[in-house]
Amino acid sequence: MWALIVGQIRRWRWPAMLLLTGLAAVASLSARASAQRDAALAQAPGAIQQLRLDVQAHRPGSERDLRQLADYGHPLAARTLAELAAVDATPQAQQVALDWYRRGAEAGDAESAYRLGLAYLQGRTLPSDPVQARRWFERAGALPAARFRLATLLLRGEGGVANAAQGLQWLAQAATDGDADAMFALANRYRDGEGLPRDEMQALRWYRAAANGEHPAALQTLSLAYARGELGLPVDPDQAQFLGEYAGHAAKCHTPHARVALF
Repeated sequence: MWALIVGQIRRWRWPAMLLLTGLAAVASLSARASAQRDAALAQAPGAIQQLRLDVQAHRPGSERDLRQLADYGHPLAARTLAELAAVDATPQAQQVALDWYRRGAEAGDAESAYRLGLAYLQGRTLPSDPVQARRWFERAGALPAARFRLATLLLRGEGGVANAAQGLQWLAQAATDGDADAMFALANRYRDGEGLPRDEMQALRWYRAAANGEHPAALQTLSLAYARGELGLPVDPDQAQFLGEYAGHAAKCHTPHARVALF
């Protein structure tokens, strides 16, 4: 009897030892992969920027390293790959850029979520889908530009149920946080009394704020106001001409400038 039991134990021992060895190896690999992922996610923005420069300089291995960080889930690495791909205007490159923006957005990058929302809103590389646009703008809500886009969709009832109160709240927040498009839209609403009490002083305040951000339409609006003596302003042909010319310059310039102190 004892001989039989000892024999069974001997037969089972080796498979059990092999199983334990295999489990230990899997645990070791899993721990190593987790450590590599943690190290990748800990890469600072400066390191990602250096990789961007290295890719642009065609340094060997730099794109591979950047992709590896993105594959580990680094949101800024994914967005950087998207921005590098987006330089190429071909449809294939634009699709690659969107794929990376999606990965960056899913990893929590607000700028990537905003870019993805714009793609759905504009309907160029992706089919137009205001529902998806609204979803991604909500996820990018930390950005003033995303708040403005979300406010517009809420006010128009696009991509979901209209909500004027919430839309105006998002619009005011985006303007307060420095988005020039939001400032201009808020100024228009105060001037026309659309959803807000008519208030030319508030309209002038926000037109001027948007003009300081070199918003062409705001500059042109103020130019006309000085030419006609509107918005409580005196007639001033010189100021009207200056602002009109500035509006033309701002409309042609595609590179954002620092805010200027016109007013």
